[in-house]
Amino acid sequence: MLLCDLVIRQGAFRAQPERLGYPRGAGGVPAVRAQLDAAATMAERIALGSRFVLGDDVIGAAVQALMSRPRSLRDCTSVLRVPWPAAFVEWREPARVEARRALGVAHDNGEDVALRCGFLVEADAQGRAGTVRPCWSHREAGLAGLEVASISPVFFRFDFGRIDAPPRPGDTVVTPEERRDSDLFQRWSNSPADVAALEDMNRAFAQVGMEDARRLAAAQAVRAASPVAAAQRMFDRMLADVAGEAMTFVAAIILLTSRNGTESVPGEDRSKLNRARARRGETPLQEHVVVHMRLSRSERHAEGGQASGHGTRASPRLHTVSGHPVCRGGSIFWRRAHTRGLASGRPQAGTRTVHVSL
Repeated sequence: MLLCDLVIRQGAFRAQPERLGYPRGAGGVPAVRAQLDAAATMAERIALGSRFVLGDDVIGAAVQALMSRPRSLRDCTSVLRVPWPAAFVEWREPARVEARRALGVAHDNGEDVALRCGFLVEADAQGRAGTVRPCWSHREAGLAGLEVASISPVFFRFDFGRIDAPPRPGDTVVTPEERRDSDLFQRWSNSPADVAALEDMNRAFAQVGMEDARRLAAAQAVRAASPVAAAQRMFDRMLADVAGEAMTFVAAIILLTSRNGTESVPGEDRSKLNRARARRGETPLQEHVVVHMRLSRSERHAEGGQASGHGTRASPRLHTVSGHPVCRGGSIFWRRAHTRGLASGRPQAGTRTVHVSL
């Protein structure tokens, strides 16, 4: 089931958790009640907004974009705007994990991978500021493996106008611990300009769901032997669950709004399924748009073709450049993965020409 459908179903049966597979009385458990309440609130907004399902190729390209030069991302974010008052964006999380592993920035640590991940974004009239709430689905062992949606109690406020503004008191500051744990900061630690670009982008975000998370952690830990310590561990885990999701939001919106990066098609016709679901008293499945990368003719015929994207090369000879976003004339374009240089290693006229395909 798509994540948007799962959230809407959980919200619709908030008062009847048994219909969702929960045991009788589970609605009185703080964590369950908080999730069902959050699902009900998000479901209303999902139903009224646009819904996008990213193909595996798109979330893979988003991973590539995040691993590309931070300066390029920063340039794009300076003109980036969210064109929808509300939109829900989701993808298959195993596809993102696999893309990260292929780039060498993630390794199998034995932890379960979410089934689907996504976020609800709500933006102001200019599309430059708003909120982002992450969510995901997973198999719940305590519910006989049923699929459950989790909405993070930690959500983000974004303001892209802060990127080009001078720093001020109260801005989001990247701590030494966050630098140490961040793939991006570690990757570009020897490039001051790229580190500065990352700091600029982080300044555009503030975590505004912190108090909600603290209250929920305290309620869950009230019966623990050491409630304060247990609550802190739960709170830290809530923060870890959404670490880096603000930047994933940026990469996804860049791709969705780029001039030439993606193409969209309507999702499957669900009218027949919904008639059957209505007879069973189930919630309808949502109409949505499926998004894929727009491929050139040569890419459509190529086999494989994903760049390794490790950010380093052995020599100035012919080499592969990963796909990445670029900002040109106030618009965002996706520059396809390509080869640069000559087999001889000698630069010649015209070798640095950039062709942007619309």
